[in-house]
Amino acid sequence: MSKVTILSLLALIGFAAIACTAISGCARPTRNGLALNGDIWMVDSLFYDGPGNLRSAKGVTKPSVEFMEDGQLSGTSFCGILSGRYKTEGRNLIRIDLEKKAETPCEEQAMETKLQEQFALIREYRITPENQLILSDSTGSKIMSLVPASRIQKPSPSR
Repeated sequence: MSKVTILSLLALIGFAAIACTAISGCARPTRNGLALNGDIWMVDSLFYDGPGNLRSAKGVTKPSVEFMEDGQLSGTSFCGILSGRYKTEGRNLIRIDLEKKAETPCEEQAMETKLQEQFALIREYRITPENQLILSDSTGSKIMSLVPASRIQKPSPSR
């Protein structure tokens, strides 16, 4: 290959990399191999009244969310399903717009309402070296932390 062809190819690759980071939903794996849209994320802690780990009560599952490459999101909440859109900008800015759903009454209604409110406040995200997705508001205050479903250790069967 000629020197001009190699330089043209490198320029094209550089342009594609810049375009990818500017497009919403483009997967950007971190050092630990995780990307925002590379897994289903399980809510581990909510921080609206201070840090608090969610404990699954009998019959109640932790909320989850999946960020898809096309900007859609879906998941489960305390009382039903989550769906909507998200858009990323730059390295760690994000805006999440959940679709309004008819509320289905459930035992966890207060937590459901708070969860919906918290999603509306999210403006930043980061994936930590400890494999947590931290979602924060515009001031950097943590709103919730999530863990990837694929990395949750399943309890070993008892003998």
